Amino acid sequence: MFDFTVATAAGSYRPGRVFVTKWGLVTTTPNTSNPAQYFTDINSIGAPGFYVYTNTNNVLKLDLPEIQPLAYTVGVNNYGITDTNNFATDRRSVNSTTGVTPSLPGGFNVFLNAPDPALFTYGAVEGPPPSFASSIITPVNACNTAPYNINFKTEEFGDYRIIIKGTGNTDRILYFYNLSAGDYSMEWDGRDGVRVLFPTANILTFELTAFADRFNVPIFDAERNAGGLRVSTIAPAGMQVSNLFWDDSGLSAFNTGSTNGNSTPAGTNNSTIGTPSPSHIWTSGTGTTYQSYFGNARTINTWGYLYFQTVIGTSSLLCADLSLTKTVNNATPTIGNNVIFTLVASNNVAGSTATSVVVNDLLPSGFSFVSATPPSGTSFSYPNWNIGNLVTGTNRTITITAKVEASTNYTNIAKIRTVNFETNYNNNAAYVKVTPPATPTEITVTNICPVANIDIPLPNGLELNNIHYGIAPPGST
Repeated sequence: MFDFTVATAAGSYRPGRVFVTKWGLVTTTPNTSNPAQYFTDINSIGAPGFYVYTNTNNVLKLDLPEIQPLAYTVGVNNYGITDTNNFATDRRSVNSTTGVTPSLPGGFNVFLNAPDPALFTYGAVEGPPPSFASSIITPVNACNTAPYNINFKTEEFGDYRIIIKGTGNTDRILYFYNLSAGDYSMEWDGRDGVRVLFPTANILTFELTAFADRFNVPIFDAERNAGGLRVSTIAPAGMQVSNLFWDDSGLSAFNTGSTNGNSTPAGTNNSTIGTPSPSHIWTSGTGTTYQSYFGNARTINTWGYLYFQTVIGTSSLLCADLSLTKTVNNATPTIGNNVIFTLVASNNVAGSTATSVVVNDLLPSGFSFVSATPPSGTSFSYPNWNIGNLVTGTNRTITITAKVEASTNYTNIAKIRTVNFETNYNNNAAYVKVTPPATPTEITVTNICPVANIDIPLPNGLELNNIHYGIAPPGST
């Protein structure tokens, strides 16, 4: 279709060195009275393809396999059609009243060949994924009542999405744009996708996704795009492109309002979950000339991300205050004997039920596990005691038998946890320490002169035996 060649004086070719930030292109031999003709012409000479060098030094490939315009403009940036620092607005496809292509300032470098790595440094794989705080949910005002804060940590600048799922409820999707790395508490009204309150007793799933390296592809005045957009990554190699998103909710009905043949009709908003590439197809409206086709005199935007990672956590909306105590039947056991640890778990918040309660008791090197006696309705699989639900005012008790081993670590720490928000985390761990008495040690003393009243000081707990008398060597005392 078109190409530029850069070469040295010696004739060595240098592809991937010519770029622009916005391409304005015209089809060959256009025939405005017969749209099918020029559509056929552009398909017959090959679909255009571009390589995009992002502002984070990554490279993506953009293919338009069945784009069918008369004249059109393509640019790629990170904000959309306008740059007001409000992505929810800047990203929307728009009707044009003037027929003038948008300026699209700050666009990425767009090549016809992959950027030459000798001149353009390729980026690296992104950093670690985001994470939830130990308490995913905390109430804003009072326990067991909406609204709530959702607590999470980001590791890098980008956009973030949280999907909240509960049994019998419609998923709620929350987006947070242009977040820097750091800790966040984002308020949520406690409602699902159709604004119904989630039951507080339900265990909810929270799916947190980090999106980085956002790219937008605004295309102006491309009447038809029957094959959709195809986006893939060149660098970093092996990176998977996210779904593609668009927001056509601001596009009015075209001519008579027909969307015949248009896969993404006017008013479509695909700004939450997205669709795998290729996607965002627009084709015919009504009429017989190019002015009647869906993309005429419009700027249609599509966006996606070069990097995304997802983490999942669970939580109940109920408050809890778990506490744990731990005792031992013998604080000074003999090595080789058994001791019995007793653990008592409690929930101290009135009117609350702590769910998915687990006590972890990983024995230190000074003990080896022998057995456990969990109460009815609970189970034990070393080192975890699975309690399940723990209602306010109830206690559950377990005994764990362990053998005392020869070691230096006899501090046994146990921890209790739940999927609920807790009002007090200071009582979620308990420990007990035992101190085995020192084991008597046999001492052999040689080369002691046979004199009366030998006084040999010994450490506490040790006795002297098996003294061997001998003759002192000459010169010794």
